Amino acid sequence: MYSIKEAIVSDASFLTQIALKSKSVWGYPQQWLDLWRDELTIDESYINNNHVYCVVNDDNVIGFYALVNKDENVIELDHFWLLPDYTGMGFGRKMLAHAKMNCNRMGFERIMLVSDPNAVDFYLHMGGEIIDYREYLFQKDIRRLPIILFSIKSNN
Repeated sequence: MYSIKEAIVSDASFLTQIALKSKSVWGYPQQWLDLWRDELTIDESYINNNHVYCVVNDDNVIGFYALVNKDENVIELDHFWLLPDYTGMGFGRKMLAHAKMNCNRMGFERIMLVSDPNAVDFYLHMGGEIIDYREYLFQKDIRRLPIILFSIKSNN
């Protein structure tokens, strides 16, 4: 049996472990994961200042997502992680549906996210669309990350 609940500050360390483990499944070198550690770290302040939700299955936290207010119409899906053993079982779909429901309840019209290239197909399959790309210099190469948008109003 699964549920989705608001994260509490004592979840922070374990949520960080989920993010790191989930990101590592895509075969990135350890040195890259080490460089991304700060981005993937969830702390008390992050939980207190954002909308963070845990996915619980059989009393175990197996994933989480976080929403960050950007402006009056757009909220950012800043984290969206599921332990690798639970992918392909519908939990990601349920997490995203829950995020959309929360955004709608809070009055937002759109969810925006900057996607890891390995997750793009999931987001497109779930109805998102690529609206742009964010490029940055990483390890002497340009890393190009898709910016994906979900319209909430059209999903009502």
